[in-house]
Amino acid sequence: MNDSELITFHRKLLNAPKRMLQYQKAIHDTVKAGDVVLDLGCGSGILGLFACQAGASKVYAVEQSAAITLAKELAKANGYSDRIVYLNQNIKDVQLDEKVDVIVSELISKAVLGQRMSEAIGWSRDNLLKTEGRILPKHVDLLVAPIEHAKLYQKTTLPPLAEYNLDFSPISKRSYSTPISCHTPTDALLSAGQIAYHYNAYTAGINDYFTSHLVYSVDKPGTLHGFTLWFSSILSDDHILANTPPGIPAWDNLVLPLSEPITVERGDTIELALTGRDDSEMPSMWAWNTKVNHGSDLMSEQKQSTFFAKLSI
Repeated sequence: MNDSELITFHRKLLNAPKRMLQYQKAIHDTVKAGDVVLDLGCGSGILGLFACQAGASKVYAVEQSAAITLAKELAKANGYSDRIVYLNQNIKDVQLDEKVDVIVSELISKAVLGQRMSEAIGWSRDNLLKTEGRILPKHVDLLVAPIEHAKLYQKTTLPPLAEYNLDFSPISKRSYSTPISCHTPTDALLSAGQIAYHYNAYTAGINDYFTSHLVYSVDKPGTLHGFTLWFSSILSDDHILANTPPGIPAWDNLVLPLSEPITVERGDTIELALTGRDDSEMPSMWAWNTKVNHGSDLMSEQKQSTFFAKLSI
């Protein structure tokens, strides 16, 4: 991001009261007086400021981008500069003279994957956290539901041959294999969401990777256009933050479109084989294979992946 984009992005996050208040309350529940805290991927530094409010004696704020400048300015304006050490580094290059009591972070995307959360937190947990240390968030679930959303689906389509007398089919496969961001209306869901991936900060490996097989029974007749994804994050025992459709100002939803819409009836079965991965070796990969069955009859089978959208020279 350039400077303007960074400021716009963080302005959006800081003006999201549901996000801000849930993190503030959860940090006040988690951080104890005298704790040493690691603010991982600190961005504007707001989580570190909340930790200081809660009584942290020292905060190590780690951020690779120029947003660390905003964090330093906010700390100075609020009188916390003497308690926060800013490190403009990759977390894997960080060396501290002490272990921390708490790790706080917001390395979460609208569909969980996208900011190498498991890799960064896992490395920090294994190298910088005390044995009985605490991590916020504790758990994150990725939920998925089938949707009908014709207006959104139009964004994946290319002009028909008749419109310009040109064939756009080479781009179509890439378009249908590219996720879309939107605020998914609650009435677009054809069935309730199911958990595709569960992240546990204390036991997870060092990459976000999962494969999941989900089976839905259609609740109402309509047209299946794809699947909407969202997260539910347990920040602390009493505080949960989620972007359940239609999402919240800080996070909308991610949609995986079908290559061809399919009409469904109440009671039809939708099977989704979903794979996701996000780490330094393979950032944000999705693969989604869909089967739609009417009783014992297979009505549609489609295989898609973000690999199909990749461009090479």
